[in-house]
Amino acid sequence: MKLYLIILLLILSCNSSCQKPNKNSLLEIKQAELTDNIPPGIDGLKYNKLGLAIKSDNLEEIKKLLKKGSDIEIAAEDEYNEYSALYIAIINRNEKIVKFLIGNKANVNSVLNDEGYTLLITAIKSNDINIVQELLNAGVKLNASTDIEGNKKFIPILESTISNQLDITKLLMENGADPFEKNFENISAFEYAKNNNKNLLAVFESKNKYAEIKGNYKSDCNSKVSFLILDNDNAYLDLITNDEYVRLVMTIINKEVYFNNLAGITRLNKTLDWNSISTKHSVMNIKQVSDHEIIINWIGFYNTKNRKTEISENPFGNNNNTRVHKCE
Repeated sequence: MKLYLIILLLILSCNSSCQKPNKNSLLEIKQAELTDNIPPGIDGLKYNKLGLAIKSDNLEEIKKLLKKGSDIEIAAEDEYNEYSALYIAIINRNEKIVKFLIGNKANVNSVLNDEGYTLLITAIKSNDINIVQELLNAGVKLNASTDIEGNKKFIPILESTISNQLDITKLLMENGADPFEKNFENISAFEYAKNNNKNLLAVFESKNKYAEIKGNYKSDCNSKVSFLILDNDNAYLDLITNDEYVRLVMTIINKEVYFNNLAGITRLNKTLDWNSISTKHSVMNIKQVSDHEIIINWIGFYNTKNRKTEISENPFGNNNNTRVHKCE
């Protein structure tokens, strides 16, 4: 009888503990291996394996982890936020890894926290002009991201001006940064330089000679895609959508361009339900480079019904930031 009870207990024990792990359990184990956090380092961040590989400049390990499924947008965390692989590469000033991550579709426009702190601000704080250039090449936004209350706390060109980074400031200017953009304390890079940095003030003052942006701007003067600026407040945007010509009436407010309505010569086509396109969300913003060139920072049309961005790819070029010139 005792022998029978012992055998029965062994069978029951094996039923509960000797089963093979199911597919979901294996997936959880694999993911845990990829995101195994270590205690916080001296910078206060907890790094997963991807973050540690970036910190140690181990590009081959980074490639392996991404191939296995590591999330490129999560490499470290603190008590409040998660931080992307690109952020870790920037603070470690590793240009090679920055370029690799951008090539693998890392988001260059991610906002790091509720204060509106961006990757471009991070690169400026790191004082690495080559990384700033890589972000610009990838179409990083030059204007400030707002905090959760809608305030502009970190304006890229203001941050470089305060840090007296002449070369980075010039680079931002060349790519269309606006030295007159003001933060929530009503301070612009121009105003700061006027009171604190005469060298940068001379750079900003050259901006004043291009007072009026007006004319028909294209990336190629033979193209049908154009941005016809009538005055400081009004413009037409000509697009080709599904082989159909569309002319849109646009409104310009502080260099931000908004959809207004369809021009009279344009019929409603099947590309978009234009009645659903927001007139309150910026479609693009423009920065003047010279009296005959502007940079278009393309955003796209916000659809209020499906809450998606329509025509998100820049019709003027391959990058979000595209230089266009005035055509006769």
